[in-house]
Amino acid sequence: MNRQPLRRVVMPLIGVLALVACGGNSNSSESDRGTYSSRTDNYACPTVYDPVCALSEKDGQHRYQTFSNSCFAWLEYAKVSFNDSCGALEDKPSTATQPVIVHDAVEQLPEASTSLTVIDSEISQNVATLTLQHNGGCAEDRFDLHVAPPFMESWPLQIQARLTHEIEDTCDATLATNTVKIDLQPLKNLYRMTYDSESGEIMIPPVGLYQF
Repeated sequence: MNRQPLRRVVMPLIGVLALVACGGNSNSSESDRGTYSSRTDNYACPTVYDPVCALSEKDGQHRYQTFSNSCFAWLEYAKVSFNDSCGALEDKPSTATQPVIVHDAVEQLPEASTSLTVIDSEISQNVATLTLQHNGGCAEDRFDLHVAPPFMESWPLQIQARLTHEIEDTCDATLATNTVKIDLQPLKNLYRMTYDSESGEIMIPPVGLYQF
C-alpha cells in the first residue's frame, strides 16, 4: 500500500499569512483561551482550502477534526498535529489535551530544548504522560513533542523525535516540574499508512516504547 504523504507542519506562505490575519498560533495555550466569542467576533479567516488536522475541544471532550486551514483551527483553540485532512483520525477521541506534532521530514524538526529533562514517562492508551523538569516556572509554559519520518528500520522501529519548551517570559525561578499528556494517535496513523498494519511498536526517544 502506498503511503499518502503528510504535508508539512511548517506552514507554506499562505498558512503564515492566515495565522497573521488571525493574530496568533493554532496551538494556543489554555490560559489564552478567554471566551470563544472573543476570537470569532474579532477575527476573520481566509477561505483558502489548506486543511489541517487538529485536536479540538467541545463539551469537555477532545476529538480530532479537520479544519479548512490553520486559521480556522486557531479560532476554535484547536491544536494542530499535521497539515492535511485527518482521514482515519477524524472524530477520534483523546484523553490528552494536545497531540504529537507530525512533520513531513526530519529537516523540519525544531531543535530540542536543552534545558528540558524527562524525569518520568509512561505510555498508555495512546497517550504519553511525561513528567518534565525545566527552568522557569513563573510564566505560562508550553511543551510539544515533534516527530518526523522516515522510520528507522531497527527492532523495535525508531523515529526521530524532539521535545520543545516555550515560555512566555524568562525569570530567575528555580527548576520547575510539569506533567504533560500528549496524544500519539497521529504517529500510530503514520505507521498504519506506512506499513498497512494496525499494530506495532515504535521507540520514541526520549519518551519510550509506544506499543499499539
